[in-house]
Amino acid sequence: MSSLEQIKDILLSVILGLFGGVLLKAFYSMVRVKAPTSYAYAASHLQRTARTSIAGYLLFRFAPVYFVSLAVCVTVERLGLYVLPALISSTALFVIVSSVVSIYNRWIAPGKGAQFHTVLQLFSGLLTVVIALLAYCSYSSASFLVPEPNEFVIAIWTAVFVGVVTQLFAGITAGVAGDFDLAEVVNLAKKDVGVETWEWIRSECRKSSVPWCVVAAIVVVEVNERPAWMRRAERICAYATLQRITMSFGVTQESSKHVLTDEDSVCLTIRWVADNLSEESKGYLLCNKDIRDLDERLRFHDGVEKAIDEVIALAATRNPDGRYGDMVGKVARKLYRGFV
Repeated sequence: MSSLEQIKDILLSVILGLFGGVLLKAFYSMVRVKAPTSYAYAASHLQRTARTSIAGYLLFRFAPVYFVSLAVCVTVERLGLYVLPALISSTALFVIVSSVVSIYNRWIAPGKGAQFHTVLQLFSGLLTVVIALLAYCSYSSASFLVPEPNEFVIAIWTAVFVGVVTQLFAGITAGVAGDFDLAEVVNLAKKDVGVETWEWIRSECRKSSVPWCVVAAIVVVEVNERPAWMRRAERICAYATLQRITMSFGVTQESSKHVLTDEDSVCLTIRWVADNLSEESKGYLLCNKDIRDLDERLRFHDGVEKAIDEVIALAATRNPDGRYGDMVGKVARKLYRGFV
C-alpha cells in the first residue's frame, strides 16, 4: 500500500469516527432529561437524583458510549480501515462538544460553582474515555452485535429519521406540562437538609430578626442545584486542593477558601440578609397579618409585594444569571403565604 493510500485510509477512518461522535452527541441531546440552564426547574439536580436510580443512570451513561464506540471499531475494521484513529476521533469529538464545551460555558457564565462543575465534567470526560477503551478491547469478541456496513447504514438512517421526528414533536409540545411543582421542590430540599436543620434555620432567623422565608427560599433554590452528595464532593475537592481555591459551600452556597459546613453557610446568609434587606421589607416579611379592613389589607399586601420585589433584586446581586433572583422571590412568596 502506497503512503498516499495509507493517508487516505486514515482520513476515512477519522471521518467515520467523527460521524460516530456526532451520532453519540445527537443521541444524548435528543433523549436525555435536560439539565436546567441554572435555576430553571425543568428538573433540578436534586429532582433528577430523587427520580433516577443509580443503576438506571449508569446504564444510560455507559450503554450509548459503549455501543457507538463498538460500532465504530467493528465497522471500520470490516471496511479494512484503521480502528484506533477512528475510535480516538469519535471519543475526542464527543468529549470536546460535551464536557469541554460545558466547562467553557460554565466559566464564562455568571454565578458560582465553576470549579466544582469543572471537576465533574473532567470526571465525565475520563469516564467516556474508559468506556471507549473497553469497547476497543472487546470489539473482536462483541462484533456479532454490530450489523454489516450496508445494514448498519440503513439502521443509522432509520434512527436519524425517528430522532428528528421525535425532536420536532418535542419542540411543538414543549411547555405544555406547565410550571414546576413548588411543593415537591420544597419537600425535596427539606428532606435533603433534614428536618432538624430546616427547623434550626427557622430558629436562627427568628433570633436574628431576619425573615425566615427569604433565607429558606435561598436554601431551597441552592439545594435543588447542589444536593447533599454534591456538597460533600465540594468539600472533598476543597480538601484535595488544600483549600487554596475559592469555592462555594453549604446549603446556601457561600463563597470561601476554607471549607464551610451547612450551618456555617446559613449563618453567613442570615448575616447577609440582615445587612442588605431594608428594615421596612423585614418588617413586612416578619409578620403575616390577617387584616379584615379591605383598604388596610390592600396596603399591607402592596407592602409585602414591594418587599418581595426587593428580595428578588437583592438575590439577583447574589447571582446575576437572570433566573436566580426570580426563583428566590417566587419561593419566598409561597413560603411567606404558607402555601408550602
